[in-house]
Amino acid sequence: MNTKLFVLFLFVSSFFIQGCIPSLHPLYTKDKLVFIEDLLGIWTNSDMPLEEKKLEITLNDEEKNLPELWSFEKADDDYYKLIHVDLNGRAARFDVHVVQLGENYFIDFFREDPNKKDLEKYNFAFQGDQINDMEAFHLMPVHTFAKLEITDSHVNISMFDHEFLEKLFKEKRIRLKHENVDGTIVLTAQPEELQQFMMKYGDDEDAFLDPTTLHRKF
Repeated sequence: MNTKLFVLFLFVSSFFIQGCIPSLHPLYTKDKLVFIEDLLGIWTNSDMPLEEKKLEITLNDEEKNLPELWSFEKADDDYYKLIHVDLNGRAARFDVHVVQLGENYFIDFFREDPNKKDLEKYNFAFQGDQINDMEAFHLMPVHTFAKLEITDSHVNISMFDHEFLEKLFKEKRIRLKHENVDGTIVLTAQPEELQQFMMKYGDDEDAFLDPTTLHRKF
């Protein structure tokens, strides 16, 4: 195993989240990228009434029981900036690319450092147990993937089931480049190979965990 993968494993094994499968390479290629305008805006999986001031969470804010927030902004013609705020008000920033493979859409998440504007508006923590729940799995520069479904009223984001992938490898049903270190799978396949895998299993309900259902707030 090379040094990069070994260091990656130290972080992944410490912050493993079931359903998040790290990949050294992105899922997207230029020809598969799509930009869905309907994804723009602020979404939450909470029914809690939400005012705009709730979005401006500062380092001195001690309010608890905050809603989980997903704020998608246009970063460029073909990708989004996502600010994710967990239930403890801790924020993280990601670059998000949406890929269309057949009839299905998938999200590629990649952590980015917040800019000055982000730091003024949200609570970013950078150490220990204060790190955003979603960011904890992206302490090394890795991509993670999820299936995306958009309707008129909500968005479903379904993470891939890590146990399903482990079973495929154990039964030798797939050939997908990866490293397996003490049971932790790190994908090393190139984007085209990852896309073929997603195309094959994109309609298999067993391949995904229960979705996070988000409703638009703003």
